[in-house]
Amino acid sequence: MVILFIALILLGIFSGFGSARSTSLRPRRRSFRLLAQRYRGSYQHGGLFGRPSVRFWYGRTNVQIRVTKRRSWGLVTQALLEWPDANLNLEILHDPHKTRDEGLPGNRFIIGNEEFDARFVVRTSDYERVRQLLSDGVRWQIDRLAHFDDGAELYIAFKHGRIT
Repeated sequence: MVILFIALILLGIFSGFGSARSTSLRPRRRSFRLLAQRYRGSYQHGGLFGRPSVRFWYGRTNVQIRVTKRRSWGLVTQALLEWPDANLNLEILHDPHKTRDEGLPGNRFIIGNEEFDARFVVRTSDYERVRQLLSDGVRWQIDRLAHFDDGAELYIAFKHGRIT
């Protein structure tokens, strides 16, 4: 649980280094360079037609921040962090415009917190483990991430030993 809490804090910190809504790569490249300097990581410019990325270690966690293109989302800033449980499959979506409310595969999981359940779509097949994982503090951090860039969508996935 502590690892998840730290990972969500990291996602919030690093997502600040390049807004997910910005269509220009220039501010993201500048932010990624600064991020690489701050955490003594490696920065990849991406060239004329490529996309920037940065890699670094945060404690014992390997972190990669990159710009990628998603089919229906356009260019997004994506953070990838290692997660010790490779078997956990969990998706959390916050869409303030309610255009993707039912877009995720699988069964929707109701946490039992009315405010959280109204704002987020949670999908998993491991209900008990996810119920324990999404404590009050973790839900609070997820809510903070969702409000970091007002109007932007937030998608968090736990798959194959990674948080994306």
